[in-house]
Amino acid sequence: MTLLQKPSTRSLILWIILIRSLVFVTMWILELNYGFRPTERIGFFFYGNDAHSYLDPIETFVDQGAFLLDGEYSAFRMPGYLLLYGIPYFLFGQEIGLLILSLFNLVIDVASCVLLFQLLVRIVRPNWAFLILIGYLVYPRIASFGYLGMPEVVASFCVLGIVYCATELQSTFKRKYIWFSALLITQLVFMKPIAVLLIPVILAHILYVFCKNSMSLSHLVSAGFSYLLIPCLAIGIWTVRNYMQFDKIMPLSSALTWTGPDQGFRSFCRRTGLEFQSWHGDDARAWFVPNDHYWYNEEFANSNPFPDYIYTSVYNLDSLVSLRSDWHRSIKMAADDPDKIVLEQKVEMKFLDYANSFIFERPFHFLVTIRVKLLSSFLFIKDSFSPFSQNSLVFLVIRILYFATYYFLVLGMLFTLIAGYIKRKEPEMALVALMIVVFIGSHVLMGRIENRYLLPILPLGLIGYAWLIKALIQRGLLKANIFHH
Repeated sequence: MTLLQKPSTRSLILWIILIRSLVFVTMWILELNYGFRPTERIGFFFYGNDAHSYLDPIETFVDQGAFLLDGEYSAFRMPGYLLLYGIPYFLFGQEIGLLILSLFNLVIDVASCVLLFQLLVRIVRPNWAFLILIGYLVYPRIASFGYLGMPEVVASFCVLGIVYCATELQSTFKRKYIWFSALLITQLVFMKPIAVLLIPVILAHILYVFCKNSMSLSHLVSAGFSYLLIPCLAIGIWTVRNYMQFDKIMPLSSALTWTGPDQGFRSFCRRTGLEFQSWHGDDARAWFVPNDHYWYNEEFANSNPFPDYIYTSVYNLDSLVSLRSDWHRSIKMAADDPDKIVLEQKVEMKFLDYANSFIFERPFHFLVTIRVKLLSSFLFIKDSFSPFSQNSLVFLVIRILYFATYYFLVLGMLFTLIAGYIKRKEPEMALVALMIVVFIGSHVLMGRIENRYLLPILPLGLIGYAWLIKALIQRGLLKANIFHH
């Protein structure tokens, strides 16, 4: 009798489906009626802050045969939603297509929970696996991105699917799990381009599993080729398209090659460790905004909110004030003014010069202090990120739930890393730990630390709890089956 055929396990899976569906739909209904996010609404669908950049190019591709954003050819987002949204949009139009996308995300979100349960029962008994999983089942934030048109739900499923395929491959050596991994990592990269760094990690796992079981060289080459074929082909096609369109080699996203004052500002912040995406109106972005911006605060704008160690022999606070003034002047200039381009280039180059001077004059801060600060900002949130500002008991409980479940999962990732080290001779645990390290480390090194970027890897934190429970059971500190005496 397989796991899914066991009556007790089937009932637990039904509970998982029910609970997660209720969380997803409840958050959706509540935000439709009480949410404060300044998002555009079409029918039952919300456009999240970045949703247009993901979905609009898909619509223009279906309508016009070209990936356009704001009327211009774009490579800002890879077309991860090409099939998931392109097909329903083609068949039913925008409003129904967006609703179908949201419902598809609901299905994928529930499937992720079931998949995570399947991973946990490989470590502990189903009742313990279900109990651990509750910490993720009631975590609302990933679910909320499902009706906002954001990629976190699909990305989380891809991460869990990759880990599941890795565990199946190790026990069965069936080639289909290599193909499934290839499809999942391709989808993940097209949703989250930074995940391209996971491709060699997963490849190393596949080759190690085959080597460990004394497979021949031809088997190794064949396995590696099978895994790399789909992502390399898909990324290659996208790269050719970008080269033909922009005359530049851009394998992933144009965001990595953007220029302009705002990109210079972002580079400066990422290299000096200044926050600019906290969305609280008290970070570097708020200090640099013009006085007609809704974030503008005269007292804050006239202060020195930056740590002393960011300054170098090349620039100081007065330099930043002057640079801010130039940036504001460039914003107010007419788009067809030739002096605007010159001034924008000047602003961008100054930001980059200041950032480079910080790297050369403050190497310890750049390599250590800033990495620690970025890691802290990435992991530790200032608030619950709840979309509700109401102070009634119901919404207070929801905000607490956002906050508590998030830190439950973050702590779990620490346990997963510890378990990965202890169980490092077990390939699937080494893979999980490496995926967490590479995923978090790449974001921290690149300074891309908006908290939602962390969400796809969060579910792996439950694997650490499973190993902790198993260790306590083996030491006689917990019962193996908590629902029976």
